Amino acid sequence: MRAAVSVVLDDGTVMEGVAELTKVPSRVSKAVAFETKPGGVGAVPPMDFDGGPRPFIKKYGVGLSGPEKLILLVAYFAKGKTQAPVTRTTVVDQWKRMTSIMGGKYNGAYDTRARDTNYLLSPKPGVFELRLGWEKILK
Repeated sequence: MRAAVSVVLDDGTVMEGVAELTKVPSRVSKAVAFETKPGGVGAVPPMDFDGGPRPFIKKYGVGLSGPEKLILLVAYFAKGKTQAPVTRTTVVDQWKRMTSIMGGKYNGAYDTRARDTNYLLSPKPGVFELRLGWEKILK
């Protein structure tokens, strides 16, 4: 069996090729899930936090739900760093400026649903922080 392989390097370079594959008996149970390592298969390419919030959301927010867009907007203001506090007011005010690309008005339930994913934390009222693994919303 032949497989096409495409790899994106940290600098954005794309490398492609074709490989011949052979079936190997597996000793791993199908119930076992494997986490991808940074830079491994399924890893998120480096994100550009230098532009404005509108281009950022347009680029990375396609197909995301409201709570996932909330996490993404918090990620923009935190520059992707975990445990960097971002005020709820900052997020909601920016959301109001981008209702068309955010898919409508901000809904307060997004806070709770985003925290339920365990990718967003609210250490005190009115403050959001990203948690490890928040990038998984992009897959």
